[in-house]
Amino acid sequence: MAMIYDFPTNYEEKIDQATKLMEKGYIDQAICLLEDFLEVVKDQKIEFEVKKQLITAYMLKGEFEMCEALILEIKAANCLDLIVAAHDILVTMFQLPGDVVETKQLEYGRELGLNVLTNKNLIELVYQLKTYYESYWYETIDKKIQVLKNESSFETRLMVLSDLQAIDPIQLTLFQEEFESILNNCSQPIIKTMLFELLVQKGIECEVNFDSEMVSRQLKTTADSLDEFYEQLNQAIHLLFEIEVDEDTRQLLKQHLIFFYQCLFPFVDEVNPGEVVQELARMLLGIELELVRQQKGLDDKLNTMTDITYKMSQYILSLSSLM
Repeated sequence: MAMIYDFPTNYEEKIDQATKLMEKGYIDQAICLLEDFLEVVKDQKIEFEVKKQLITAYMLKGEFEMCEALILEIKAANCLDLIVAAHDILVTMFQLPGDVVETKQLEYGRELGLNVLTNKNLIELVYQLKTYYESYWYETIDKKIQVLKNESSFETRLMVLSDLQAIDPIQLTLFQEEFESILNNCSQPIIKTMLFELLVQKGIECEVNFDSEMVSRQLKTTADSLDEFYEQLNQAIHLLFEIEVDEDTRQLLKQHLIFFYQCLFPFVDEVNPGEVVQELARMLLGIELELVRQQKGLDDKLNTMTDITYKMSQYILSLSSLM
């Protein structure tokens, strides 16, 4: 059966199928098709052509490490051409400083025996491919961002955030201004905080305004802006694991703790973690919890906190937007 796959007509058909899948945006399916085909290919020339197409698919997904691995395989088999060289230079361009890129260009010039004209062709091809991939990434990400911007469904927005989490920061950086606009106009506090966290993880800096009654704060999407948030949230989760409840209840309360603190961010210093856990259990599940307060000063802090019942009521009311 494997020998049948080695016929050129069959190889061209597979390449064509993969190309059509990529044109429709089904990149994962194209990758699976090509990877499966590679397992049965015996002819080196056909294997080379399939791997070149697979490099394109990996690039469209922004999977640079997979591209690098394939390029190393091709180089080891002495099957280089301008297209593979251009992709190798481009992957380097997206990840490393300019001087490294220039060094790689010179290396390929020597390795492929390029003259002035063919070397110019190589450089032009690199920038043509760069434009092609960046345009594809831009269009793909822009569609997701427009959904995030205009869709009111909490579930749909969560799906978009999950998709954005898998995208390389290099690609997302193109939308820094758009992200900043979405953050400053977002009416769902939980989504706003999740997007804020995502941009911090991706290293995309935006200035974001937060309003709470008579108080306003402006934060940048940097790691230190989340320090207090994670400290307070982790303290509440730690207290939750000190109480005696069944595991299902504990996990339910933990998820609501995360949502509540995301809803409250960045004004998390206005509430007491112990009271948060107690009120969540009481208002959501009708359970009265007895907390063991071991942290020094925790009881003293109770009298200085904003009314947790009011804030918890606001959170409960906001749950309708999660449906």
